[in-house]
Amino acid sequence: MQILIQIFQEHFREAHNLVIRFPQIVGVSFEKRNSDRQNVVPAELCEVEAGQICNRIPDELRPDMVKFSAMKPNARKQRIVEEVSPKNPWYARF
Repeated sequence: MQILIQIFQEHFREAHNLVIRFPQIVGVSFEKRNSDRQNVVPAELCEVEAGQICNRIPDELRPDMVKFSAMKPNARKQRIVEEVSPKNPWYARF
């Protein structure tokens, strides 16, 4: 996995003169789901315009999204902080 992350970082540095600070974080795909190509942009390079909505939440993720959005703000903030913490075993792999 580390080699893929290095290749990813090198591509953006060489092709676009950009330093990707968080290569292990999810990317955003700009292709249709069944496309043969997958153009993925690092999330850190994306900006969400005010009022823009995401209406492509996969069915298998929808229940988790509903549970998360129903949490109280402080609990939701705490969950986000825990998820991106280097102490998180998944995150620590990177």
